[in-house]
Amino acid sequence: MSGVSAERYSSLIDPVLTALDVIIAAAECRGCDARAAGEFLEFKLYATLHVGDQIRDQLQTATSVAAPGIGGTIEVSLDRAARFALYVLVDGFLFESVSIRDALLQFANAVFGLRIAHDDRDILNKLKQGLQITRDNNTGLEEWIDQSRYPSWLTGLIGLRNITTHRHPLRLPEQYHWRDEGNGPPSWRGLVAIESAAENYEPLESFIERTEQEVAELLRVSLNQLGAFSSGKTGWSDTGTSFR
Repeated sequence: MSGVSAERYSSLIDPVLTALDVIIAAAECRGCDARAAGEFLEFKLYATLHVGDQIRDQLQTATSVAAPGIGGTIEVSLDRAARFALYVLVDGFLFESVSIRDALLQFANAVFGLRIAHDDRDILNKLKQGLQITRDNNTGLEEWIDQSRYPSWLTGLIGLRNITTHRHPLRLPEQYHWRDEGNGPPSWRGLVAIESAAENYEPLESFIERTEQEVAELLRVSLNQLGAFSSGKTGWSDTGTSFR
């Protein structure tokens, strides 16, 4: 892990895994096989953090450092291949982070034995129906499936994923800053930003770090709530409602 410290990585992952293990163990006691769905959810979080780390590495390649040109002028050159590689990684990061929501829905489907088909495009509404979820419930799923309760960052994240998936590549403008640290030749440093909202730009590296933190934290809180909700469903088993 070159971009993320092992300590920070562990702080994001470990609380989620602890909450997952508790729910899976309880589901298995009720006869529900939630382990595979739990591993899929775990994979999506790992994938988000892994791609985020790759972006940090790629930023070192994609941001060009200018060198003195003819006559002492500064020439700025962009590595086109490195820039497009960065676009690919950002696209992957958005896809993986937003798909955590879909993996969580599949996990809830398995935990409560609702038997909604994995390829059912109406899983969200069927999950609401099967668990009798309203906007006032606290199952741990509301912030992921009820738009009125989306955190603002999740609304923005989904919007960016939709843009880069269906419309056009996201804007990743680069700014150059003169750098003279006194212990070497002066140079320019390229800083990449992302248009996180209309005409609102944020440094790409801080966007990645903030999103990782927010996704992992919401997932942890949601799983703890889902576990409490699940434990209150006494007698619930995979003999419940079937949506096939």
